[in-house]
Amino acid sequence: MSQIRRKAAANAFLRAREAGRSIEGHPDFLTWIEQWIEGEIEMSEVAYRYRGLVAQRGDARQSRTTPLAAATFQDGDQDQPKRDR
Repeated sequence: MSQIRRKAAANAFLRAREAGRSIEGHPDFLTWIEQWIEGEIEMSEVAYRYRGLVAQRGDARQSRTTPLAAATFQDGDQDQPKRDR
């Protein structure tokens, strides 16, 4: 079964590259794919874990950008970004 899954994963990555899509390179994701290939976890578990990874990235981006975005605007004028003079 692992050879069939390995070929399926390779084909999926190849099709994505040929379509110009980026391939997830996070080490955890690649480990989960390898675990799926070996039959240790199901694809539904890979998807569940990946959604968690994406959510963590969103949380990290939001926590990095929220204070910066708030500091970008002048007091009371949310329509105009601050400019260095």
